[in-house]
Amino acid sequence: MAKMFVVFLLLIAVNVSEAKKKIAIVGSGIGGSSTAYFLAQLLPDADITVLERGPQGGRLRKVTIGSRDYDSGGSIIHSENIYARYLTKIAGLEEEDLSKDSGSFGLYNGKEFTLNLQGGILDKLKIFSHFGFGLKGLVKETEKIIQSLNRIYCLQNNKVSFKDVSAMLETLDPLLLKLTQHSMQDVLRDAGISDKIQDELLTGVTHSNYNQDIDKIPALVGRLNVRNVSQFVEDCKKR
Repeated sequence: MAKMFVVFLLLIAVNVSEAKKKIAIVGSGIGGSSTAYFLAQLLPDADITVLERGPQGGRLRKVTIGSRDYDSGGSIIHSENIYARYLTKIAGLEEEDLSKDSGSFGLYNGKEFTLNLQGGILDKLKIFSHFGFGLKGLVKETEKIIQSLNRIYCLQNNKVSFKDVSAMLETLDPLLLKLTQHSMQDVLRDAGISDKIQDELLTGVTHSNYNQDIDKIPALVGRLNVRNVSQFVEDCKKR
């Protein structure tokens, strides 16, 4: 979700009041390709050129091993990502409800499983017993950030534009801009999030999605990444 959101920042950087335009987009991954598509809808008379030095698709590729194909990049789209859901529809793709997957889940620290969930009604209790109530607060704060980011859809529908990304983030919520200026780890520590949550849960999720450490990744991207944890907790509530 974070990557798709950053991609469409390019859309609002275009002054739609002018007519003829020449636009160059660097990269034909999901970001560049989708930006080119939506700009073509918004500015049908514009001359849009996509520059790419390698194969199209960026990280959205598949790798064939034996007789089966595997995703080697992004493969999950959050339901609140309106642009991504629209693209899946025009591409003829079908949605799959991952919440129906009630399989087991575990956290492994290299020596042993520190948390083992079996898809039962006690999973939620196990989670909060292991991580404490700091996880609940983290999820709640992340939902507030998502709500602030979702304001962009209304602004774009009204053709509101900004001179740069900083101005846009400041308009959505001043906190968003601050989160781009600090690492995820610094923000988590300031918020009193325990080392156990950071080391066992968030580090693993961040490595899986971005191949980065929480002391390097910007806090805004990292907090959006917490949405995966939020969904994980929410799924446990439903079981």
